[in-house]
Amino acid sequence: MAKKNSFHFIYYFASSCDGFIADASGGVEWLNAFHGGVDYGANDLFKSFDGAVMGRKTYEQALTFDKWGFSAKMPCVVLSKTRTSGPHVDFWQQPVEGLREYFCKKGAKNVWMVGGGAAASSFLSAGLLTDIRQAVMPIVLGSGIPAYGALEKHVRLQLAESKEFSNGVVALRYTPVKHGKSD
Repeated sequence: MAKKNSFHFIYYFASSCDGFIADASGGVEWLNAFHGGVDYGANDLFKSFDGAVMGRKTYEQALTFDKWGFSAKMPCVVLSKTRTSGPHVDFWQQPVEGLREYFCKKGAKNVWMVGGGAAASSFLSAGLLTDIRQAVMPIVLGSGIPAYGALEKHVRLQLAESKEFSNGVVALRYTPVKHGKSD
């Protein structure tokens, strides 16, 4: 993790080996097989988050869970071109580049980019992601919702850390290579 006083958008997600964050119907039940009391480094990371941002579909899925997973004290933003109101969050219809200022005004410095793939690609394309944390589950779904949407150009990543778990899960941490650095 970078300096404590700096600002971070962190994309933290679990995926199948073939890069899907949900199955073809949007379900994530396949993740249940890998819970087994292991947090894959997530507990400390979740405690460090003081803001969250997600796409509309991710938000709508989160509303179906038994409990809202974010603190009421934590600013939470949903990116949406169509939806403008809903419980627990502010809706954002402007370019994602303005979100850093929004969260800074709310006192947030360590913001979880929850997903989904299209939202993650918007942040990646805009150069906003500072950290990508991926827990790769040892399962192939064959189809589903990808971890990233379309990108106009490739984005190079540098592996910062990796950790293997006894159940076959691999936790990866990448940092995007800033423009201008050599390939």
